[in-house]
Amino acid sequence: MKTTSTTATVRSGRAATRMIVCVGMLAAISTILMLFEFPLPFLAPGFYELDFSEVPILIGAFALGPVAGVLTELACKGTSQSGSQWNSDSVCR
Repeated sequence: MKTTSTTATVRSGRAATRMIVCVGMLAAISTILMLFEFPLPFLAPGFYELDFSEVPILIGAFALGPVAGVLTELACKGTSQSGSQWNSDSVCR
């Protein structure tokens, strides 16, 4: 009788390299998009701003999995901001 185990599969070398490259590219795009913030003058108070830097992070999370999304978030926000700003910006969204 065969027994099957339900362990997580380890990615092969090529797949792991592809994931690392995709995470890096998405983090770079997100970092660039973080520089552009658009105010919403008619829809909300003046301190509200539209920030598109979360879009590549969400694409990475849905396309590559939750681990890739977290790594993209850490690579983008962790290197661009200090610790206290990162916590308030990323955790509250």
